[in-house]
Amino acid sequence: MNDRYKKNNKKFRRGSGIKPKGVRTTPTQQQTFISQPVTEENLLYVKYNTRLTPQQLNEEKSRGGLTSIKHTTKRTDLIPSAANVVIVEGGDIRRFEQDPNVIFVEPVPIDTEDQDDPLYYGGDNASQTNIRVTLSHEDALEEFGFGSYYPTIGQIEGQWRYEHPDISNVTQLNETISTPYHAASHALAVASVMVSDSNNGIGMMGLCPNCSLAFVNTWAIGVSLPESLEIHLEQGTKVVNYSVGSSNYSQTHQDAINDAYNNGLLIVRGAGNSNIDVNQTFYSCNYDNVLCVGANNQYNYDSSCTGQVPGPCDNIDVTAYQSMTAAPGSSVGAGSCMDLYGNDVDAWGDECWYRGNTGTSFSAPVVTGLIGLLLSHNPDLTPSQMYEIVTSTNIHPASGQRPGMIDFYEALSYMYDNYLEPSEPLPGDMNQDGDINVQDVMIIINLILTGMSPEEIAQQYPEADLSNNGGVDVIDVVIIVDNILNNPTTSSRDRQELQKQLDRLGGGTQRGGNVGRNTQRNRKFRRRRR
Repeated sequence: MNDRYKKNNKKFRRGSGIKPKGVRTTPTQQQTFISQPVTEENLLYVKYNTRLTPQQLNEEKSRGGLTSIKHTTKRTDLIPSAANVVIVEGGDIRRFEQDPNVIFVEPVPIDTEDQDDPLYYGGDNASQTNIRVTLSHEDALEEFGFGSYYPTIGQIEGQWRYEHPDISNVTQLNETISTPYHAASHALAVASVMVSDSNNGIGMMGLCPNCSLAFVNTWAIGVSLPESLEIHLEQGTKVVNYSVGSSNYSQTHQDAINDAYNNGLLIVRGAGNSNIDVNQTFYSCNYDNVLCVGANNQYNYDSSCTGQVPGPCDNIDVTAYQSMTAAPGSSVGAGSCMDLYGNDVDAWGDECWYRGNTGTSFSAPVVTGLIGLLLSHNPDLTPSQMYEIVTSTNIHPASGQRPGMIDFYEALSYMYDNYLEPSEPLPGDMNQDGDINVQDVMIIINLILTGMSPEEIAQQYPEADLSNNGGVDVIDVVIIVDNILNNPTTSSRDRQELQKQLDRLGGGTQRGGNVGRNTQRNRKFRRRRR
């Protein structure tokens, strides 16, 4: 564990937990997030006379000081024109032009589109730029992607009226009553920070793109906090945003919060807007087992804070920027009103869909959105682990007696370093695409034909040693071919290609025909995804 991350203090019961195994999800495994166009200075196509082996790829990377080099295609049969083409990053185009083994080299053209969620980048009166840049939300998405999972995060609030063009993934879990739309504007604003639709060409971006929202209404219908938490636990919710507060202590609430925490649910609450010292005066975010979020430069503060980051103070745990939010659309009356594309509009007109906002009600959902993003990558996180990750990576100093602001990139990095362990390579999966197929056979055969000793190949590519005898040779090829042919889903074209590959090694035709007859085991070689 990195020593620069400070351990959390006080009031959270710490469980060691078991680190779940997983594979880091890159943006190419899920919905890709691109903020800047990639120019010809970044990436090059290089076409060689023959397809490079894994060893040759490594040699080219070392020789040219490349940032990365990889084949453009996994297979050679579907897009044969690209079979010998690689993509390199950080290379000198002149070096490749002078290489006699290179047919041609050219920049990679990347088509870009206009900004998808306009307010993520800018607007006439407000935007998400501070969160995108300073809190590293954009960097986190570019490095880690949206995640492989689609968690439901929770909200406890006064009232929900679902009528916004940029929010389509909210489910109310209990009854509602008829009330004017403006009475629900606070709930709408809080929800928009976490789960506004992403990449839809309008408005803002939800900070957890894969998240949906489960909403519990408490507006004048006698729904208590214990009942609200129970409803969320029944739905399997693991984090709940609660952007309301009180200065009155309740033992019933503390006990209910403890129960929810022990059953896997973490509550995120705003620190309050009364400009009081919560280290001296009780506020609802002082409850144990609650993650308390302050604004970065105003409102309630905590006199126990020393300014040291990262780490929590005694009562306020982290801070965040107060996010801009969605608005009801009409008769809002806010001076910072914007339309669906970030243009300034009449505050009393019918196009006020967004506005700037202030208060810890709108910094708390920034943190809840972060936790949702963590759960999008690792749904097995416990409340204590969520708390540890967030309070160990709030590296940006805040103003006054307040803890540091969170950082999305650092939090995901910390989570991957401490609570996800890479899976062991799947035996035979030479290109690490999660499948055992013809391409893997070709790579192993190419390695054998390079003249490397069986022991050298096994040392550099242990996943190729299917026989577990310390060397890679024809026996390993026969094992992998046997497994592929015994899979009924293997296509006739792939079967023919396998035969050709066996012929390359000599004497493989008869063996290939024999193993092709045995199709009873139906062994499908796919990486187990968590």
